[in-house]
Formats: sequence, C-alpha cells, structure tokens
Amino acid sequence: MSAIGKPLEPGSPAQLIVPYLPLALLEALRAQDRPHEVLEDEDLTTSFPRRFGLTSVVASQIERYREAARKGRGVPADDVVDLIRLVLRRPDASQILDEAGHLAARQYFERIPRTATSALGVLPRSAAAAAARRGARKLLRRLHGEGRLEVARKPWRIRLFDPVTARLGAPGTPCTFYTAALEECFFLYTKDRPQVTHSTCAALGGSCCEWSIVEEPGK
Repeated sequence: MSAIGKPLEPGSPAQLIVPYLPLALLEALRAQDRPHEVLEDEDLTTSFPRRFGLTSVVASQIERYREAARKGRGVPADDVVDLIRLVLRRPDASQILDEAGHLAARQYFERIPRTATSALGVLPRSAAAAAARRGARKLLRRLHGEGRLEVARKPWRIRLFDPVTARLGAPGTPCTFYTAALEECFFLYTKDRPQVTHSTCAALGGSCCEWSIVEEPGK
C-alpha cells in the first residue's frame, strides 16, 4: 500500500481505483481484528501487534483513503490488488470481504438525505424496490469508478467489466465484496434481503462479472 493517485476524472487511467473499496476492506479488517474482550493476563504489547488490522500501518492507510475520498482522488490499482491478496491469505477472508461489502453499502446509504430515506418507509413495496435498484447501480458506480457498468432488467442484472477483483485470478471469494454490497443495499431500501447470485465471473473467463437479484414473489 502506497501513495494516493491523481484526481479521478472521466477517462482516468484504468490503473486508478476509487478509494471506497479498499477503505471498506481496511475498516472491516480492523473491526475483525479488534478483540471483543481483553483477558486479565493478556500482554497487549505482545498480542496487539500480531493483529494486522490494529497496526499503525492500517490506521495510517485508512486516513489516507478517507482523504482521497474527500478529494475525489484515485488509488493505485496494484495497491488494491495487493490488499485483497493479503486478505485472501487469511482464514477469515470471506468474512472480511462480506463485512466490507455490507459496510460499503451502509456508508453509501448514510450519505442519502434523511428526508429521502425516511420516505422509503411509507412507499409501496414496488416503489421501494425500484429505488433499491437505482441505489444499487449508484453504489456499484461509486465502487467501480469510471469502469464500464451495465444494467439489464427482468430479471434485474448488473455487470461490471474489468472489476479489480477479476485481476486476482481467484474466482468466487473476492467477488463476495460486491455480492454483500448489493444484498445490503437492497435491504437498506426495502427491509427485505433478496437472493443475490453471482452468475458470471470475469476471473473464470467471463467477459464481465454479473450479479442478478431475485426478490421474493408477492413482495
């Protein structure tokens, strides 16, 4: 993990990634490594450094990514790939990626004006679902930056072309991040958790990564 890149603009080089994805990963990593309790005989000076999420390196990088997000700057794609590889070496990788996706969706939802989110509670189910689909597209655009993104309907599907997770050559687990983000986004809008299926993966030779949303009939 290293320097922050140039400002993100339409047509920015593909090697720059928006900071929201790595930021969510690091925050989820830190939360995962934070102990729920401290034993009376635990030597904190010895045990805490072994928890990578609690190190000063992670704390410093979180602040850098937050600053990059505030200024609309990109971060090097290689740094993000290295970070995901680091997470994948852990036995709890799927849990961290899942939590990071949920966290990214919650952070996006918190930025929506309170008047708009309050109105979701009184909207018909179909209107809330339509708002969720729009929100999911905006969320993945926020995470994917200027990369190519497509949405199809009936059933609703969203496609990411050349997502950073596809560059790892490790299908399935890295894309857990996007799957969790979509699930949480729909839940925040509708209060129901849909079935999110990662039907096509670029890491398996597909032309893109595709997710489909199947909502329960009658809702």
